[in-house]
Amino acid sequence: MTELQKMAKPQEFLLIGDSKLVSYTNVSAMIDAGVGFIAPASKAYTPAARLAALDLDSATQVDYVAQRDTSKPAAARGRWHVSEDTMTLAGKRKRDPVLTLRRVFVHSTARAHAAATARAKKLDRARDDLDRLARGWVPVTTLTRKP
Repeated sequence: MTELQKMAKPQEFLLIGDSKLVSYTNVSAMIDAGVGFIAPASKAYTPAARLAALDLDSATQVDYVAQRDTSKPAAARGRWHVSEDTMTLAGKRKRDPVLTLRRVFVHSTARAHAAATARAKKLDRARDDLDRLARGWVPVTTLTRKP
């Protein structure tokens, strides 16, 4: 009976949203209502310098296998690491309280590899475009009218 009572108690509500959920107004309202939430933070709240400063060696590797990797041998599977810190959100008005939020960073070796491959392809295309431009460059003499 005790277990049934535990199950019948009101459950906590967790709101799951996209990056648009993370705004001062929304977060303030959720905190006031006692609602837990999870959403990806947009680039506006997580500067590239902060991401670049993350140390993969100090992150915690998690025991997770992506569905696409289940048939692969363990050594070939992507690895996932997490680390966390806090971030603050300030309102537009000076009297708005500064909100402190827990922020979790997730790193996937598979996604990192895919991003590196995509960057390399873009660089190769840019080099090809520049080479084509250089080969097709024709100097043009500007003619001016003599008075």
